[in-house]
Amino acid sequence: MIFTLYYMYSTIIQWWRLGCLRNKLSGTLNSHNALMVCAGSTISDSKHKRCLENLLFHNEDRIGCTVVPKQRVDLSQWLLFPKDLNYFPIFISDANVALRSPKIYMLLRARLDDYRRHESEIIQVENFGELIAWRAQENFEMILKTDLNNLTKFVHCFFDHSIDINHELNLLHIETIDIEGNPSRIKYNLRYPLEYRIKYSLAPVHWRKFTNDLKSLYLKLSDNLCNKLEHPTITIESTPKTVPVSEVKPIKKSLEATKHHHKTVRKESKNKLEVSTIDSRRPKSNERKAKLEKTKHKTASVKRNEETEPPPAVRKQKPPKLAKCANSLISSKTPVTETNGVTINSKPPNVLVYADSVVARDNVKNVLHTILNNHKYMVYDFPVSGSQQLWLNSTSLIVVCGNVAPEISTQFLEYLVSGGKLLCLCSDLLYSVLHIFSTAEVREHELVRFSYENWKRVKMMHHVFCYQASPAKRQFSKDSDQSNSSRGSSPVAPRMPSAVEIQHGGKKYVVQVQVLGAEETWHTPSLLLAAVKDTKGVAIFSQVHLEIDPTQYQDDESKFSALNDSNTARLEILRHLLSQHLSLDCNSIVDIGYSPAYFLGIHDALKTTEVGRLVIYAEVLTSSQLLLARKLRHGFTVIVKQQTQGVGRSNNQWLCPVGCAMFSLQLHVPMQSTLGRSLPLVQHLVMVAIVAAIKRKAGYEDIDLGLKWPNDLYANRNIKIGGLMISTSVFSDVAVVNIGCGINLDNLLPTTCVNELIRLSNVEKKTELPPIAYEEFFAIIFNEIESVYNLVQGGDLDLLFELYYKYWLHSGSEVMVTDKDGVASMASVIGIDEFGFLKVRLKDGSLTSVQPDGNSFDILKGLIVPKRF
Repeated sequence: MIFTLYYMYSTIIQWWRLGCLRNKLSGTLNSHNALMVCAGSTISDSKHKRCLENLLFHNEDRIGCTVVPKQRVDLSQWLLFPKDLNYFPIFISDANVALRSPKIYMLLRARLDDYRRHESEIIQVENFGELIAWRAQENFEMILKTDLNNLTKFVHCFFDHSIDINHELNLLHIETIDIEGNPSRIKYNLRYPLEYRIKYSLAPVHWRKFTNDLKSLYLKLSDNLCNKLEHPTITIESTPKTVPVSEVKPIKKSLEATKHHHKTVRKESKNKLEVSTIDSRRPKSNERKAKLEKTKHKTASVKRNEETEPPPAVRKQKPPKLAKCANSLISSKTPVTETNGVTINSKPPNVLVYADSVVARDNVKNVLHTILNNHKYMVYDFPVSGSQQLWLNSTSLIVVCGNVAPEISTQFLEYLVSGGKLLCLCSDLLYSVLHIFSTAEVREHELVRFSYENWKRVKMMHHVFCYQASPAKRQFSKDSDQSNSSRGSSPVAPRMPSAVEIQHGGKKYVVQVQVLGAEETWHTPSLLLAAVKDTKGVAIFSQVHLEIDPTQYQDDESKFSALNDSNTARLEILRHLLSQHLSLDCNSIVDIGYSPAYFLGIHDALKTTEVGRLVIYAEVLTSSQLLLARKLRHGFTVIVKQQTQGVGRSNNQWLCPVGCAMFSLQLHVPMQSTLGRSLPLVQHLVMVAIVAAIKRKAGYEDIDLGLKWPNDLYANRNIKIGGLMISTSVFSDVAVVNIGCGINLDNLLPTTCVNELIRLSNVEKKTELPPIAYEEFFAIIFNEIESVYNLVQGGDLDLLFELYYKYWLHSGSEVMVTDKDGVASMASVIGIDEFGFLKVRLKDGSLTSVQPDGNSFDILKGLIVPKRF
């Protein structure tokens, strides 16, 4: 009887609480605002800048509020669920929920990449509404059509405590939205058995298989979009035209010259691009015959004669010739590494900026730093005088602003047809790629309105020239014989081609053209998409200044006011172009708050006497190197969880996401000691200690880690996952060496990390090696640094060389050495000299050393060239 009364009481309380919540939602929500319910740490959304309107409820870390404006979701980037739900990796039961008017669309966001063992209550979302669409990116998201009653029940469940939705997906975020467009339909080929769809988070390996299957399905959306590009909806002005790139000339060009350089192609099918593929798999090197003892160091017994013979460890190996590997890698459009069927992106996250002025360059860099994922991309100046091979396959995007020199245009075209991505902002490169856009109107300092996607009548400054396929009005035409038949004063929309054929490097390429946005007065294209058929090459051309901040027009009140009103739209448009058309990650832009730093205690695994004994730990710093600006003490260490202004060698930007193990270490090296007489070797000592510390752990010996000269850590021979910078000051008889180091320990971005290599090794070898914990990682590294340091300082310098040759990637490799005068010659790598500089043997038999501070060494392409970045 008591339990019955308790049950009745609980039911009444539950009914009363649901009624109160429903009344609150009914009286608060309208067509302009949206309900957002989330964990407190996820309320900020960098992709959608909105204002908090009302706080509805707050329970521990759960926050419910209304925000404005209401988000409108374009379903073209979403997928339909399969009719037969057995073809979907997530278990979804058949449910037919009766919904009442008015209908409400609800967006749910759940954790995907971060594996967490299930602890919460599971609810099936299909019991609360109709499944509309889904997508799987960083998180799993789905859209439901529901009503107020079901929304109230769902919100109440999430508000009351943590819940997991289908397949034990940890729910993070609920939001009411408006929708437009239609989701894409794909073919679901693989049928998943019931036991697979209910084998939830039993272990990380099962979860990884599940997330890979889910993301592979979502990637089919890209294939659909590519198929749509092959069938443009805009009309064709004439047959495709062939334009020899070498003959591209400036804007002013006569009609006769145009006719001379163009030729008519009868059938487009005869000009399909055929790209031959070259096997880019790297041959395996022979295993070393001599192995070092794993548990303790021993003195190397072999003496090296560096002037006549390479070190014995070098001589015993026959690694692949890097120049040969380079040829195959250059042909690859997207360098990847596959481990047990799992693909790891090995493409460095570089974004290069080419601009015709310092102001334009700074404008572009500033807006890119605002929009791009600040944990994934590094923005550099384009190396105008550098070798094209250095950046051709190491760049995610090139942003071009302004006029481009002819020789640079050729490089950009090579990058585009090889599968690269270009964003061209008010640049004459438009004319070089799309030669049919030969009309140039002078529109200096003109404020125009244009529309793109959901952004209507956006005010922006136009480029000084206006390129279009055919003239809108005769009086503005450079080639009057090609003008439209209309002679009236009203603007006439130019006829747009859907495909243009160009020539480059003796090959023909079909470039498919699509107008993304048009200016409203003369209907000239403000935004153009050019996709190279049968490749991944994509270029976006903007004839409005998306890179310019409104503050640059503060002296012109009318323009400043108009541009300032459109500034939010400007940034949103640029973000949409980068993410949707150029496939860049524009997520995870977060404002970082600084926090106090602390002195740490002693970790059980730390066995040192000095290195790492005195530690300052901080959650967030600008740069840990700043704390070592003065002479402190030998072994003093700074450990930081996240840096906002991390710096690599040559003042290059260093990405410092959460999960990257970062530390700065100060060593006091007596000038008369072994290392004091060869100070550059200190950087090699630290990198050797890092690899040795990981590989000395039982079971971790085969984790594929190697050293790239002079001081980078690589996984699988071609994925950079760490490096260090070093600075030295000499005080009388002692050198103070400050070392800043960052190793990707547990962060998959921007490439991969040590713990991911361990996880993949477990899958491949069916082992259960645990990931290396943050604290343990520092402890074993500091142990190894101090151990090797003491042995070397005791006179055992050969030990350092032996360890370095054991782990480095270049023994016996052939490289192309280019001196500062541009003269190139082949050479063989034979080792490092007593100062740690790379020693190579030229074809004439002479030996030379290459200093790391004046050269860049690309191990994938066999190049040593003067440093350009």
